[in-house]
Order: sequence, then structure tokens, then C-alpha cells
Amino acid sequence: MIIYNTTINVNENVVDEFVNWIKQEYIPKIIATNLFIDINLFEVLVEEEMGGITFSLQHSMKNMETYNEFNEKHFRNFDKIFHDKFTNNYVSFSTFMQRVD
Repeated sequence: MIIYNTTINVNENVVDEFVNWIKQEYIPKIIATNLFIDINLFEVLVEEEMGGITFSLQHSMKNMETYNEFNEKHFRNFDKIFHDKFTNNYVSFSTFMQRVD
């Protein structure tokens, strides 16, 4: 299993809106692609010098081919939706993780 993790630092003034929107709109749309096994949102328990609240959005998938399909067919649209909704209110970076057995 592969986890596509996006770490997002959100300005404090939009945190409630961000969490509600991610849980009620964004995640259901990603799940509707039928490419991910599970998607979870976590709050990262760290105090950032730059302020804001940090979250980890973890997309679990079978393999990298699944991510490649998501990237080719859906990523630009989801990225634009996210950016348009929270322009100038977040910074983010993404990583891939694999469980070590």
C-alpha cells in the first residue's frame, strides 16, 4: 500500500471552513474517483513558527500506478478547486509513503 500524503498549513482564520469543506466536499469527490482505498484527515500536533494549523491529508492506494492514473485524469481539477477555494490561506507539500514490513 502507498500513502499519498499532503501536509497543509492553513491560516487560523479559515480553519473551521477548511475542515468542514475538506470533510464534506473535497474528500467525497476524491473517493468518487474509485481510485483510493481510504482518505483520512489528521491534525499535526505541532506549533508552527509561521502560525496556522497544520493538517495531514492521507490518501491510501494500492500502488503507484493508481496515483499515476489519478494524476493523469483528476489531479489538475482537484488542485484547482482547492487553490481557488483557499488562495493565499495555505501552504502545502506532498510526499509518498510506503509501509515497511
